[in-house]
Amino acid sequence: AICSRIRFKMRAISILSLLLGAVASAPFFPSGREYEFNYQGRLMNGIPELDSHYAGLAIEGKVLLQALDQQTFKLALRNVKISEFNKKLSGTREENWRLLSIPETEEISSEYQTLLETPVEFNMVNGEIRNIKVSSEEPEWTLNFKKSLISLVKMQTSSERSDIVSNQVRSQTGSLPEIWQVMEQGVDGECENTYEISEVPEYMMETLTFGEIESKKCEGKKVFQITKSRDVTKCTRRSSYMFAQPGKYECERGNCDSMWQKSSITRYIGCGQSAQQMELEIILNDSELQQNLMAYNTENAVTGVQQVLKLVETRNSMTSLPQISSPRTLEDLFYEYPQVTEGPKTTSFLKQQQQLQSQGSSKKSFKPLLCDQILSKISPSTLKSKIVEKISEVVRDLKEVEHFEKKHVSSTVNGISKAMYLLSTEELKSLYSEVKGMNMDEEDRETARQLLLESIVLTGSNSAVLFLKEMILAEEFSPLRTGVVMATLPHYIQTPTIELLDELFELVKSPVVHKYETLKYNVELAFSTLVNKACLSDNEARFPIYVYGEFCNSETSQLTTKFIPYLVEQLNSAENTRQRESAILNLGTIGHESVIPILLPYIEGRSERSNPTEQRMAIYSLSTVTRKNREVLLPIYSALVSNPTEERNVRIAALSMMMYMEPSMVEFQKLATSTWFELDTEFHKFVFSTLKSLKEIEVSEMASYNSLFSLSNKAKIVFHLAKPVPGLISSTLNTFTSEWLKELEVGYHMHGSYSVLGDFKYAYGRLEYFLQKLEFTPIEFCFGMQGTEQLIEKISKIFGGDSENPLNKLHPEWKKYISSIGLKSKDETPFNAGAWIRLFEDVQVATGLDIELLEPYMRAIKETRPQELKEKICGKTPINFVKVNNWAPTEIIIPSDMGFPIFIEYDMPAVLSVRGDIHVDCSTTIPKVTFDIAKKASVSSQGVVGTVGPMTKNMLAVGIQEEWSVNYPSKIALEIEQGQLRITYTPNQYVKSNSGEIDLWAYSVKPYATNKPMIFEDMTPIVKSSETKLIESYSEKKHDVWSFGESLGLDMKIEMETETDFRDLKSMMDHLSLYQYNPVNMVLFSWTSTAMKHNGKPSCRFHEVKMSYMPEQSSTKKVEIEMSMALGYQGKNQEVSIVQYRPSQSVSSSIMTVPVQSSNKHHQNVHQTIKGLRIEEGYGLSAEMEIRLEGEQSRTFNYKLTGSHGFSDVEQKWNMQLENEQEMKICIKGESEMPLLPWRDLESVKYTSSRDTEFSYRNIIGFGQTCEEHRMEITGTTSTSTTQKEVSKRSTSSRKCEEATREVEELREELKNTQEESSRYSELEEELVREVEEKNEYCRRSLKEYSLLDQVEFQIKYTPLPEHLEKYVDALKTVVKGGLLPYLSEVESGNRKSNEVEVELKFNPRYNTVNMVLVTDEETIKYSNIRLPSELENVIPLSTSERLSSQVSTAIKGSKLSSKCLIGNSIVQTYDEKSYRYELDDCYHVLSADCRPSVRPSVLGKVVDGKKYVKVYVKNSKVELEPASTYTTSRKEYEILVDGQSIRLNKNQRETVKSENKQVTFKIERTADDVIVLETPYNTVIYNGEEVEIEHRPTTESNLCGLCGNNDGSKKSEFKTSSNCFAQSYKQSALSFRVQDSCSSLSPKMLQVKQQQQICMTQQQQKQTKIPVTTTIQGLTSKCQRTKHSLVRQGDRLCISQIPIVECGTSCTAKSLIPKSIPYTCLPAQRERVSKLYEEKVKRGEILPELRNMDKTFSAKMSVPVSCSHPGL
Repeated sequence: AICSRIRFKMRAISILSLLLGAVASAPFFPSGREYEFNYQGRLMNGIPELDSHYAGLAIEGKVLLQALDQQTFKLALRNVKISEFNKKLSGTREENWRLLSIPETEEISSEYQTLLETPVEFNMVNGEIRNIKVSSEEPEWTLNFKKSLISLVKMQTSSERSDIVSNQVRSQTGSLPEIWQVMEQGVDGECENTYEISEVPEYMMETLTFGEIESKKCEGKKVFQITKSRDVTKCTRRSSYMFAQPGKYECERGNCDSMWQKSSITRYIGCGQSAQQMELEIILNDSELQQNLMAYNTENAVTGVQQVLKLVETRNSMTSLPQISSPRTLEDLFYEYPQVTEGPKTTSFLKQQQQLQSQGSSKKSFKPLLCDQILSKISPSTLKSKIVEKISEVVRDLKEVEHFEKKHVSSTVNGISKAMYLLSTEELKSLYSEVKGMNMDEEDRETARQLLLESIVLTGSNSAVLFLKEMILAEEFSPLRTGVVMATLPHYIQTPTIELLDELFELVKSPVVHKYETLKYNVELAFSTLVNKACLSDNEARFPIYVYGEFCNSETSQLTTKFIPYLVEQLNSAENTRQRESAILNLGTIGHESVIPILLPYIEGRSERSNPTEQRMAIYSLSTVTRKNREVLLPIYSALVSNPTEERNVRIAALSMMMYMEPSMVEFQKLATSTWFELDTEFHKFVFSTLKSLKEIEVSEMASYNSLFSLSNKAKIVFHLAKPVPGLISSTLNTFTSEWLKELEVGYHMHGSYSVLGDFKYAYGRLEYFLQKLEFTPIEFCFGMQGTEQLIEKISKIFGGDSENPLNKLHPEWKKYISSIGLKSKDETPFNAGAWIRLFEDVQVATGLDIELLEPYMRAIKETRPQELKEKICGKTPINFVKVNNWAPTEIIIPSDMGFPIFIEYDMPAVLSVRGDIHVDCSTTIPKVTFDIAKKASVSSQGVVGTVGPMTKNMLAVGIQEEWSVNYPSKIALEIEQGQLRITYTPNQYVKSNSGEIDLWAYSVKPYATNKPMIFEDMTPIVKSSETKLIESYSEKKHDVWSFGESLGLDMKIEMETETDFRDLKSMMDHLSLYQYNPVNMVLFSWTSTAMKHNGKPSCRFHEVKMSYMPEQSSTKKVEIEMSMALGYQGKNQEVSIVQYRPSQSVSSSIMTVPVQSSNKHHQNVHQTIKGLRIEEGYGLSAEMEIRLEGEQSRTFNYKLTGSHGFSDVEQKWNMQLENEQEMKICIKGESEMPLLPWRDLESVKYTSSRDTEFSYRNIIGFGQTCEEHRMEITGTTSTSTTQKEVSKRSTSSRKCEEATREVEELREELKNTQEESSRYSELEEELVREVEEKNEYCRRSLKEYSLLDQVEFQIKYTPLPEHLEKYVDALKTVVKGGLLPYLSEVESGNRKSNEVEVELKFNPRYNTVNMVLVTDEETIKYSNIRLPSELENVIPLSTSERLSSQVSTAIKGSKLSSKCLIGNSIVQTYDEKSYRYELDDCYHVLSADCRPSVRPSVLGKVVDGKKYVKVYVKNSKVELEPASTYTTSRKEYEILVDGQSIRLNKNQRETVKSENKQVTFKIERTADDVIVLETPYNTVIYNGEEVEIEHRPTTESNLCGLCGNNDGSKKSEFKTSSNCFAQSYKQSALSFRVQDSCSSLSPKMLQVKQQQQICMTQQQQKQTKIPVTTTIQGLTSKCQRTKHSLVRQGDRLCISQIPIVECGTSCTAKSLIPKSIPYTCLPAQRERVSKLYEEKVKRGEILPELRNMDKTFSAKMSVPVSCSHPGL
């Protein structure tokens, strides 16, 4: 039995040996025999899910294969017929392209027949091609076709199947497995093929061969099938051409899930009576490429290839074949691209790469689809003429206004840019001259010139780049256009060879670029971006490196010898921060590892000249390489984050970058736990918001399981360890969001952060798109600014002419105090503003501003005389601007299994045109401005896939065109005359009364198939070609028109033509569900709003929507809008006055008040509405807008608005009336009473009557023809319920407040009796601080609980409503009842009062719920425990203990609206919530002051007899708050003086008081609990005689000092002295702000404390305290020099130097070189495994002594470095 199994196995092996050529002694194609096959092949392109419409080709013929010997074969074709088609096909199953009937093939010309019949001769061993002999005259397409046939007939065994004992590749037994893999060459590269052998039933023969072989032919025989499957994701070499922008693909190379899938299966089928007699009958090849052209979930375009080789005859005689004329020998089967240089053709793919690399940059560029046959039709002069013609056509299209969407401007311009790829630099110069001399008016000629230049930028060829370089050097471009051109070059350049980089480097260094500083920095930035993308990016699809080979890499010498040293020199020679920031950004953008040691001193802030601004820039500049250099940078960034002494925004920058470096769980734990000890409040907010936003991202929301997935998981684990920050948003925020729309297969990640507190304010945003498997970042930006106060002061000084010393503007007494305490002004933060934006990952623009740059411009503006300014501004200014972009230029060529190219192109061209003029008429007092401008935009998304027909050279392709267009031709005039603003809209100069349809807006999706010449031949975009046919889906086309505008005399319509299956409410809801009903998603992915299938999913079927305007049919020819208004004000005890803007003929104008004029109706309306309120102070507004439609049927619409708002003490009133004379009036009138807030005294509140704590309001709304026709009155109260007061008295907070109060008093008494020198005294001080903090907190809570406004009652009375409103009210009732149904507790009878509703709300803050009683005439409904949204917790109910605005601010942003400092109970709590003990004495102390050079407001305080006295200085004014002589704790009275004027206030009274010089306005209130509130323009002081609370306004950017600290959001640097030095203790700091003036002297002890040494450090000294980076730099530079073996390839052999040689690392360059002879040994080509093993060892840097004992193959002279050094050190 065993022997029989062995015999059966050996017979099977014999069969395989027959099939596998030279593997066994009897090859499948024995020598001396000829095989004739019938060949059928088809290549088809279509969108089968839409329709069976295909564009493609079919080939039929005979293939002769002659086996000359066991290794030599000849292949030739006979009687070849070809057809090219573009039509709808039919078949048994129309959705399967394989089963469709294709058009009959046709005879071809004798010329092509001769080329195809020319044989090729090839050598094959084990199925591996060794060489191919072909005719040098053979064109590429026939050669590639024949190569594909060779690939079809050959099978290759695995070279790894060797006999281990004898070390032979060919097995002695000939046994083969049933499955094996082998790396096999094909036209598309060298990829892994998997062979499977199977025996199949005889009856399946016909099914397996699609009816080609009948089953009866193998009757009684066994049928065998060998399947060869090609895995294009596993290739060692590829011959595809790829230039893809933007982004990268998150998938394997070759296949990319739903975006594209390529499969290739070849089946060899044969039969015989026995295994020994088996004969091959047929070879079947099936290949398919599924391509999504829209990058979201729509129908795929399919390219199918099917080939059949059916054996018809085997004979022993050989057919006479033609001789191979001018033979040349090829070394591989790879796809052959067109020759780019004259002379002999290349013999291998590798040599073709070398030829392309050596091609001159200024010559015509290589285009992979262009063969000699096409190029022979296109002479440069013909091409230029066609380009000029097309540019003229686009210029006309941009002028005309009719049917703009049909002109497809963006597609035409994109075609122009593609055609120019063939022109050399000289030819482009000639073309530019032709366009400049075109016979058209000057405006059109300028448009044409801009179009040409913009199109050349899009071209991206090396010759185009050199042309642009010459134009820039010749100063043909403005600096702005030069900057735009250079910024976009990294996006468009297709082949960045080293030669081209050198050319651009010369431009970077040119004087033309260096003439303008901003231009210089942006050109350097663009160059750095290009170097990074070309040499250091790991995105293989970015440039066509498979065809060209690698352009450059990190070891390219130019990087470390030229480019980086230049930028280092720019950094070293920089004279200011702005210049250093630019140099740092440029170095970081290159991203080479050698720049890290250069930037490390800046990252750590140790550079001699660096500052925090440059430190941040250094961190951010390395953003693109942080992950690559994670091991070096992560520890440094982590140390910066953990270092509390680092500047806040430096830590923020370091943490932001850490998030992109995959920080470990340990790092996350450190971040979370550090929040409990963090001294910087703003950084705490940044950390917490980072963790919170990451934690909240669900897995289903993630667009990709990349680093964000890991960050989110870690944040979820550690979040509970972090100290919470209340509020929804905060002053410093860092947030991550993500969304994945599953049905669309698109999503985004968004990262945003900002900080609005502190000197430096910034905003950062990054949007990352995920379109199926494509990931890219369309926009990333950052704006930052610091030192705005310096800018404001500089502007004031220059334009205001204010050169007076700021100290002279202060109150004399405050000025004396400044001198007394030696108050040193803090150094102002220098103004610095910067903006940076990156588009589509490689278009970067950066700019910066500082005082040095701005001051010359400001002085120039000031020195400009008004007449000169008028001459510059007035008159007509022509506008002619054209901008062209292509945000996604993509060109991919994949060789098909038939040898014909499959090209995939995607473009997203956009054309923006703004043309016309702006006319400023200065003949009137206020200039009249007219904008006569036509605005046009054309944007399209174009995807196409297909092949090139071998006969016609036409494109046989299918594609999808998605297009948007905007066409807005309008003329707008703005004029202000006699207080009226007049705006006039008329059609502009390009619109005539008889103009046809003007499409204002259009959107379309058009799938198509085409058989047209290539763009280089006819210059016609595919979508405009007559040979292009729309693919109509199986769904019926619908057409709808919606007209509108008739009532306005305008003939407008929205027209939709679509193949959407359904158009109803359900389909609309399905459409919204795609975006998860989120409008943000709809905006971010607006281009996915296409036609829809019946299941609600998007489809690329035909869909067109447009909005049109017909001027000829429109009766309205002109729209005029007139607006007039007046604003009035009434002060206390004053008459109403009108606020008016007074223009002036000079540069400056003014705002002033004038009396009410009886002749002015607006003045009278304002006067009446304010007086009607009967209040003390208030504002009024009267406005009117009149719209006139002029034309054949003129109409006028008039709208009037009158409104006012006023207040007196606790009462507020308002009144508004909106009137439309033609339709209706709306009137709103109301009033409210509310006590003055905030309340501070808990005991006073307890004994205050309920009436004083109640909020009441009344509002009346009337509408209709008169305001009395329909009326609604709402009255209500909001108050604290008795229940709430009782609960608060028994609350924990109340109890702890009383306990803490007693404890504080006891500690204060104990302190009085304890010696200051004792250790117990210090302990008691610390304990007192803690107890006071607890007391303040618990008493605050208790006061809030007692004053919660938990009870709301209101009543609504209304007259019967109009019928159309009743429907909405009924619907609202139903919705409310339905939504509240789960909370329904009881229903009773109603109040039987018609048209009246009563509502009572009772809030329960403990559970964040509310109870509601709703009473109507029909029923009384009670709802219990209605859950409120968690966001409203701690927001509702409000409390009278704080201002309402402050409570809302606290709830929303987690902190109070204003920073607060509290002085009381011998404790000072600073703005930054740092508490310390200090007792004021009878000398005034500076509690808080603005300590900049222009010192402004200040608050001083002292204590006399246990009562506090306060002085407030603002400019030249002084306010004094003192306890009156009759002041007692139970009966408080105050003395309030404003510049010596006494102010008397009663409870719940407010006064507005002006200073003596009328320059400052003060608002003073006395609340119901006897607290004085003083509001100044800069701060608010709250005073009760015993405590002082100072609120600093958030709108005021300042440098504060004094006992209250600096208000920088950090507790780490509170204690500074008046001389701006660090104090050794808080007492020393406080004493430095003590004013020794008419008060007691300091005790010796306190005097000693005050005179302690202060620590005053310069910025340089602070840098010296930082940790050095020397060790880090040494670690990097230690890799500078290395010794390793050298690798060289000679053909298929790997050669290694026998001795190791010195090499410089990628970060370093050689100091000097010496010549040396290096011996090499070459390994046998057939020893592939050995070669790979040695190659890996050499790359790892291993020294291989055994190489010395091997035979020397050759020696090479080399220049070897003596030593290496770092370019920046």
